[in-house]
Amino acid sequence: LLRVTDQMVSQYSRLRDRYRTANRLTFALVAVLSVLSLTFALSPSTLADWLSLDLSAAKSIVVLSSATAFVFSLLGLVFRWTERATEFGQTAARCSDLKLALREASDDATAGSLYRKAMETIVPIPDSAFVGLKAHHLRKVAASRVLDERPGLPGWLARLIVFWRSLRRSEQRHDSTGD
Repeated sequence: LLRVTDQMVSQYSRLRDRYRTANRLTFALVAVLSVLSLTFALSPSTLADWLSLDLSAAKSIVVLSSATAFVFSLLGLVFRWTERATEFGQTAARCSDLKLALREASDDATAGSLYRKAMETIVPIPDSAFVGLKAHHLRKVAASRVLDERPGLPGWLARLIVFWRSLRRSEQRHDSTGD
């Protein structure tokens, strides 16, 4: 249960980060497009001069950027990136607390009870994301082991070593099956 819970902490943290990034990018895009739209709507001739366009083309750009900002703000509302990031972050924290409780559990029955109780309160991982999240977790664990062996190694190089080892193992399996 401890290994599964550790994997869940990693998966929910990754989902939290993914949705938080989507929210921040959407917000930044809407803010930039809104400021540009407002600036050039108040002075379309400035845009026309700046881009060496005629006034009607500059007005079309203002309309397009305004519409794009509106669409991205709607996407933020529909996909609820902020709320999803919060939900996944809270679930990651609950799983982290569960991991600590499982380490302190006196026996398997207590650990099982704690695990079942926690599973009733968490947001499920989307099925479509599970395999990718598990692969990310396993790569993270493998990179951590590489760093344990070589503490001075940069993280990106540890991930590259894990990738390389994975390719070599895959090639060795392919050669041994005779395919």
